[in-house]
Amino acid sequence: MTELDRYGHPVERVRPERPPQPRPLTADEIGQIVDLVVAYTRREPDRTMIQVWTAQSQIGRWTAPEAIAAIHRWGASRGPNDFLEPSDVTRTVRAERADRARRDEAARLAAAPPADPASRARIDQVIGRLSSRLGWPADPGDDDGATRRGVLDRVCPHCKAGPGARCVGPAGKPLTLSPHHPARVAAAGEAEPCES
Repeated sequence: MTELDRYGHPVERVRPERPPQPRPLTADEIGQIVDLVVAYTRREPDRTMIQVWTAQSQIGRWTAPEAIAAIHRWGASRGPNDFLEPSDVTRTVRAERADRARRDEAARLAAAPPADPASRARIDQVIGRLSSRLGWPADPGDDDGATRRGVLDRVCPHCKAGPGARCVGPAGKPLTLSPHHPARVAAAGEAEPCES
């Protein structure tokens, strides 16, 4: 039976692919992990500790190399009274996996064939016409924006944004209509309208 949305139209549900799950850790691998924990924290291993770390390794879906690396990383930066928990390992493993996925995606995009230069030029042309109609300043990424780069080379007296950084508004978010405040332009000896 086909699923229908609230208007009676058929809906096809597409489930995203889940990455393959790592196999559960063996008793020897759990033993290695518990031995590392004992070495770093000077706790006495017992049956409950082994059960907790086994259960958390399954919940956190660790592999042995990931868990061992996370424990060593924790040991390298721990304070004198820090206490290692399985959740610390899970957080580190997840962060490393996310970082690895971002790096892989960036490498994949860098290796992708370049976009058609004619379409890029057409897009730039349309954006330029639209921005001039709306009275927006030129794109800060343009190569001919030497004056804007000169403005961004100094500290903003209004928001204290550092050299090369965009100015920020009262909420701490980057400005959207211009990369800098008028005070930064005045400090550079130029005049250009922008938001505050």
